[in-house]
Amino acid sequence: FQEYIVVNASAASPFHIPAKYRNYQLDVTGHAAGSLGIIKKFNSTDGSLPASIAVKQFTLPFQTKPRASLVLRELNLLKSMKPPNEHPNIVQLIEMYTVERDENQLQTIYHITEHCGTPLSIMIKNAGYTMESVKKWMRELLSALKHLNSMGISHRNLHPDNMCIN
Repeated sequence: FQEYIVVNASAASPFHIPAKYRNYQLDVTGHAAGSLGIIKKFNSTDGSLPASIAVKQFTLPFQTKPRASLVLRELNLLKSMKPPNEHPNIVQLIEMYTVERDENQLQTIYHITEHCGTPLSIMIKNAGYTMESVKKWMRELLSALKHLNSMGISHRNLHPDNMCIN
C-alpha cells in the first residue's frame, strides 16, 4: 500500500499525491480543468527531476460508460508512449494510481506526467514569440503527429490549449 499526501483537503474533492513526491509543492498558478477532471502543477523544491510534474485527477471516471471509455483511452494512450515508443515532443507518463483500496468504491484515478510547459494559447496571447520560434514549434508538432500517426493514433482534440511550449 502506498502512502499519499492530501492537497486541498478542504475542497469538495481532495487531491492526493504519492508521499514520494513530498518534495514537490503545489503551484497555485499551474492548474487547468477539462471535461474528465482537473490538472495541477507541482514544482520540485529540492532540485529533483523532473523539475515540474502535472497531476491529473479523473473525477468519477466510471460515472457513465462513455466517460469510462474516454478515461481508459487516455490512460492506454499515455502508457503506449512509454519506451520504446516515446517521442521528445510528446508528454511522458510517470505513473498512474488511485487512493481507493476497494475497487467497488473507485471514485478517482490519477496520473502523473512531466509538466510540459506553457500552453500555446497563452504564448499566442502574450505575443512572446518570433517567426523562428513558430517554425520550430510547427516542426516539433508535425514530428509528434507523424510519430502518433505511425503508431495508428490520431489526436482528436488538437488545439492551442492542448499544446505546450517549453
